[in-house]
Amino acid sequence: MNILSVNLQKGSDTVEIYRSNEELILQLGMSATNLWDKVDFTDIERPEDIYIDFYRLDRECAVLSNSRLKQTLSNSLLSLQERHYIIWGKTFIVVKENKERRPATDAEHLFIVDIINKTLAEFDCGTIQEVFVKNIKNNGFYEKFTSATVAKAKKEGITYFKKVNRIVSNRNLIERRSNLLKHPENLHELNLTVLVSLLKSVANSYNKSWSGVTTADQRKQIHEEGDVAIGAPVEEIDICKQIIKKKIKLANN
Repeated sequence: MNILSVNLQKGSDTVEIYRSNEELILQLGMSATNLWDKVDFTDIERPEDIYIDFYRLDRECAVLSNSRLKQTLSNSLLSLQERHYIIWGKTFIVVKENKERRPATDAEHLFIVDIINKTLAEFDCGTIQEVFVKNIKNNGFYEKFTSATVAKAKKEGITYFKKVNRIVSNRNLIERRSNLLKHPENLHELNLTVLVSLLKSVANSYNKSWSGVTTADQRKQIHEEGDVAIGAPVEEIDICKQIIKKKIKLANN
């Protein structure tokens, strides 16, 4: 609501903004950096007895963090809409061959959705999230998917498109909501709760993904018995937590 207030023009009663999820996440302070920026691993303690692919973990954490933050954002926007403070929906910003940049028409919106679905089928994916997941093991997969989708769009004169949130409100609703915000200075603390939630989801996701989680002592004992430890090293979960802290960059803000 504060963002809407800032964008409300003097003399106007209505405000309409277009922001991608990533733009809103940064503008709201939910993250202080782009989640896809690579992390500097030099100050992360590396276990001596196992090999850990830091760059694979970095991509996995980006997918996980991005998914959780977008869900939190969507829940907040849906809540504001259901309480009748905003009108909210998803659309696309398109750039035409003549450099015109504007919100997509309904026909253009449907066209873009159609070519995305066709490209997903060509790349054997059901959702965009699956594209990100496949990109973890096959770096460059997402770029190939994007290039294929953009190539289809260019055939219809659209040189670029971006999915955005369309958020509309008016002066009365903004002022009414602002009067209910008792402690806007607690935004930092609120965002830290998002970080804590993300860290918890890391452990849960990894525990569900792998058959077991082993500590260094457990692996040593298993190896001494002549067997091979199966499952994720607990050190990987700890490293993932450190990576997400670095990605969100809230702990030291």
